[in-house]
Amino acid sequence: MDDPRNLPQLRILQRQYFQLVEPQNLKWPDDATLKAPEVQSWLFKNLFDTANVTSPPPERYQLRTLKQLVAKLERSITDPEEDEISDDIMEAMTTLLIADLPSEADAAQQKAFVTYSYPERLNDDSTSHERAVTLLEARSVISSSGTTGLRTWEAALLLGSHLASETGRSSVYGKRLFELGAGTGMLSILCAKHLGAAGVVATDGDEAVVDAIKTNLFLNGLDVDDKSQVQVRTAALKWGYPVDATTFSEDYGMEVPDIVMGADVVSHCYCIVVEKWV
Repeated sequence: MDDPRNLPQLRILQRQYFQLVEPQNLKWPDDATLKAPEVQSWLFKNLFDTANVTSPPPERYQLRTLKQLVAKLERSITDPEEDEISDDIMEAMTTLLIADLPSEADAAQQKAFVTYSYPERLNDDSTSHERAVTLLEARSVISSSGTTGLRTWEAALLLGSHLASETGRSSVYGKRLFELGAGTGMLSILCAKHLGAAGVVATDGDEAVVDAIKTNLFLNGLDVDDKSQVQVRTAALKWGYPVDATTFSEDYGMEVPDIVMGADVVSHCYCIVVEKWV
C-alpha cells in the first residue's frame, strides 16, 4: 500500500474532521483501505492522538467519530485472524466513553477549535500543502452573547475557496485589505497567512467579535508585532460610522486599502431577534 500520507481519501477525511463535518457526512475510505494497519495507525496519530493533535475537535465530536470508525472497521473485518482493530483506536474511544463529558446541549454552547484547509497543489504527483486556518468558534447559530459573528458561515468559506485559487490569490497578493463584518476573521487570516496580502485590517461591529478575532490571530501566529510578517490589525466598525481616508492610516494603522472585502455582510437587528425566536 502507498504511504497513507499520499492517499487523497485520507487527506479529505482529515480536512473534514477538523472542520467538524457531521460524522455521518464524513467521506471515509473504502473498507479495504480503512482496515489496513498502517491506515489505522495514521488515523489515530493524525486525528485522535492527544499528544500529536494541537487543536483537537470537541471530545463529544471525537467520540461520535470514533464510534463510527470502529463500526466501519468491525464491518470490514472478515477474517479476525488476519485483521484487527488498532489498540490505540479502541483505547481512545474507551477513554472518551468513561470520561465525564458535557451534555450535547452544553457542548453546543461551548467554543471549539475548527480548522479550515485550502490545499495547494505543488507538483504533478498530487502532493499538496495544506493552507490551514485554525479558529476558536461558537458552533451554535446564535452565540450566548447574541451575535452570529462567532462562527464561520458558508459565504466566507466560498469566498475563501475563490481567494485560495490562482485567480483569487492574484487579486489579493501584495494588496492592502480591509474586511467588513469579519466575524471569526477567517478570510483576513487566510489572506495574511497564506495568500501574500501586504496588510490587513479585520473589522466588525461587535466588540466581542473583535476580541474573538484577536484570539484567532494568536492561534495562527499573527498576533506578534514582527515587521518580517504581514501586519493584521483589528477594529470595531459599526454600520453608519464614516471612514475618513485622510486619517485612515492614523485610525487603522495601515495606508488606505486597495481592496475592501466582505462575505455575507448583513446588519439588521431583526435577523438576530427572529433567529433567537425560531
